[in-house]
Amino acid sequence: MTPTTMITKFLKKNKMYDNVDQFLVDELVFNLKICSQVRQDLIDPYRKDALTLVVNVTVNEEKQEFFQQHRLLPVYNQALKNVISIMQKLALNPNERAKLKIELSQIDDEYGAIFKEE
Repeated sequence: MTPTTMITKFLKKNKMYDNVDQFLVDELVFNLKICSQVRQDLIDPYRKDALTLVVNVTVNEEKQEFFQQHRLLPVYNQALKNVISIMQKLALNPNERAKLKIELSQIDDEYGAIFKEE
């Protein structure tokens, strides 16, 4: 069973799924894959129990060593933020979602009111 299917089944089982959530579920799975891949890429090839968080970018060995944050750390951090944000959005119960929804009739009424004022 794919991660998308598992998440969708879980949300449906807990009555937290709406058809518009499929995009969020797809994005959640994508960002989880990014996190997983980056984590694998950050593992130090020489010490399997350590992560490579900084990289030696010294150009000239005769000069002082210069270390820089690993280029994948910002990617991992952003993907993790996306995962947390999407999970929070998917966790909204139906009552909270109803509060956030803007009905099409409300939009039409507001749109029409603008032109009636003139």
